[in-house]
Amino acid sequence: MIPSPDILLAEYEDIIEQGVARILQQHETALPDLGGLTVFVPGNQLPTRFRRCLLDQLQAAGHCAVIAPWLGTFEQWISENIPLPDSASTVITEQARCLLFIEALNEHPGLFAGGNRWQLTRALLNLFDELALNDVSAVEASSDEWQQCIARAYRSDAAQTLSHRHLQKEAEIVHTLWRAWRDELDGRSLLDGTGAYIERLRRARSWIPADRQFYLLAGTRMPRTELAIIEALQAAGQCTVIATGPAPAGGTTADRRRQALER
Repeated sequence: MIPSPDILLAEYEDIIEQGVARILQQHETALPDLGGLTVFVPGNQLPTRFRRCLLDQLQAAGHCAVIAPWLGTFEQWISENIPLPDSASTVITEQARCLLFIEALNEHPGLFAGGNRWQLTRALLNLFDELALNDVSAVEASSDEWQQCIARAYRSDAAQTLSHRHLQKEAEIVHTLWRAWRDELDGRSLLDGTGAYIERLRRARSWIPADRQFYLLAGTRMPRTELAIIEALQAAGQCTVIATGPAPAGGTTADRRRQALER
């Protein structure tokens, strides 16, 4: 999902150029010190372009130097600024995670006959990451509930979808491997990178300084666990989401706040 924007730009507008312009406009009195701001960009390549646009617009306005805001992805900021709890399990590397998952696969030789175990491992771990980041708790409950979850994901009638034995079998296999993978990690008191990231997200609301201001240039969908933090920051008036595209049916977040105040 993409967060509801506070500032909605036209689809043809450049989100980096316009994002810089809006930030400078809103913090003109703070120049040249923008060090109290954090700007989330959708991708590792965009901070360089953001800095270039920031310097160009500052120079055009007569400023020769600036203390730049923190720039990077939301995940980078969370990983750098929110510590894991002291009681957290040991975090394993990506390579160790793959090797450990292959061990879990070997415990269920009947599920996959032949095939490239390494490719299968990466594909399934990517799926499990997506499920975990979107808080798909049905996976951990029962095979039947997970099959219903698969049906909803396909946006079709559950009974009709699950009548396809192929899909039902896939749902059962994924559920079995998910449980085997979770048991493998829990049994060894380990966390993979995604698990560690989710632990940080759970602590984020109590660790984020109340005086810190955030901007999110929304260009890609966010998983539910990340979106919950952004929405909480928006509600607290600490985060401004800038996006491009057609106006949402319910208006922007700023529109809804204004309407609430007018009632």
